[in-house]
Amino acid sequence: MGRALRVSRWRKGHPDIEIADQQVGEHPVPALVKASTAAHLVVVGSRGLGGFASALLAPVGHGVLHRAACPVAVVRPRGKAS
Repeated sequence: MGRALRVSRWRKGHPDIEIADQQVGEHPVPALVKASTAAHLVVVGSRGLGGFASALLAPVGHGVLHRAACPVAVVRPRGKAS
């Protein structure tokens, strides 16, 4: 399923939530940190690794979590709970 379809489904299912969908040409950490200054929540995905690896964040998630100006939610792919 493509990104546009996933975002479209979220918008349709949650019309009261503003979802900003942008493509930028810079590294994700500075781009998301910059976007966090105008956001109520930044959501980043995890790789969905299991075991010990699941306790570690990828560099993007780690960078955003520690530098964002708003709360950050780190989510796993469906079916990847530890």
